[in-house]
Amino acid sequence: MSDRVEKNEVELEENQAKTKLKNFNFAAFIMPHIWGIGNGVYIGLLALIPILYPFVGLYLGFFGNELAFYKKYQTEEKFYKKQRCWAFAAIVYIIAIIALLVVRFYGNYETYKANKKEQNRLIEKTENEMQALEEKYDILTSEEYLSEFCDDIIAKPLVEYQYTELGVWELEERYDFTDLCKEKINFEEPVIYWIERCYELEDGKIIWIYFRVEDNTKIVESRYSIVPSCEETSLEIEMSLDSKYIIEEGTYMDLYEMNYILGIHH
Repeated sequence: MSDRVEKNEVELEENQAKTKLKNFNFAAFIMPHIWGIGNGVYIGLLALIPILYPFVGLYLGFFGNELAFYKKYQTEEKFYKKQRCWAFAAIVYIIAIIALLVVRFYGNYETYKANKKEQNRLIEKTENEMQALEEKYDILTSEEYLSEFCDDIIAKPLVEYQYTELGVWELEERYDFTDLCKEKINFEEPVIYWIERCYELEDGKIIWIYFRVEDNTKIVESRYSIVPSCEETSLEIEMSLDSKYIIEEGTYMDLYEMNYILGIHH
C-alpha cells in the first residue's frame, strides 16, 4: 500500500513538474536569439531573420521551457533559478530598447524641426520675393504702359504669372517627412530667372511679356514675343513660346525706362 502511495506521489510530482514546464517563458519570447544561445536551444538563432522573429519568439515562449530543461538542466531548482535571471534580463533588454528608441526618436525629431524650420524660412522668403516681383510686373504692365507699347493689347492677362526658376519645386515637393527626419539637409535657395505672362491681341494672336530677374527681385531686362493664337496652333498657352512658333520678338522696355517707372511707384 505504501509503495502505491509513494508511486502516486512521484507521478503527481512529475505531472506537476511537466505542467510547470508548460508555463509561458517571457524571456524566451522577448529575446529568443539571446535566450536560445544561453539555454542551448539554438533554434532561437532563426530569430536573427527579422521576418521569423515573432514566430520563433512565440514558439520558444510556449515550448522553450521544455526544450531547455531536457537539453541543459538536471534539476528543476537550478532551471527555475536560471529562468528568473533570464526574466530579469528580458526586462533590462526591453528597457534598453525603449531607451534607444526614445533617443533615436528625439534625435530624428530635432533633425526634423531644424530642417522644417529652414525649409519654411526659404519658402517664405521665396514667396515674398515672388510677391515683390509680381507687384513690379503689375506696375510695368499696367494698362497705361501696355497701351503705349501696343494699342491693340487686350489688357486682361490670359494666365497667371509664369516663372522660370530653379529649386522652388524641389524646396516644396521633393522632401517628405522621412527625408526631413534622416539628416541635416543643405537646402539650395531657389533662383528666379524670368517672370512672364501673356495677353491677347485684338487680331487673336498672343503676346508674351517677360522680365529677366537677378537676385530674385531685381528686374534687369524685358522682352516680348508674339505667337499665333492657340486655335491656330492647337497648343496650350503655356507651351506657345516654343521658338518655332514665334512671329515677332523684341524689347518691351529698356532698363532705364523700367527703373524710372518703378522708382515713381516706390
